[in-house]
Amino acid sequence: MKKLFLPLFACLFFDFALAADPPSSKEESVDVSKSCAIKKAENFIVEKNPRFDKTDRKPAIEDDGKNWKFYYASAGLMIGGGGPVVIIDKKTCEVVKVYYEQ
Repeated sequence: MKKLFLPLFACLFFDFALAADPPSSKEESVDVSKSCAIKKAENFIVEKNPRFDKTDRKPAIEDDGKNWKFYYASAGLMIGGGGPVVIIDKKTCEVVKVYYEQ
């Protein structure tokens, strides 16, 4: 009986291990999409507005449903001077819209 138990246990263990759902890669794909959006938006700003001064500004990205909203957040109590906002499609990683905030 003991000789039968060990192989049976091993088969059941490996069967459950293989039947378990694989780890979700949704978070990984979101991160890839987010990094693509950041890279695309930064390149777009440099290409279309090379004089934009991003000194003392931190890049920020927000999930806006179907799109990513990329912008440079102003530092602290900065008064005046808006910046570009680049909207990137999550599925295609293409620029959808660009506007400037005041």
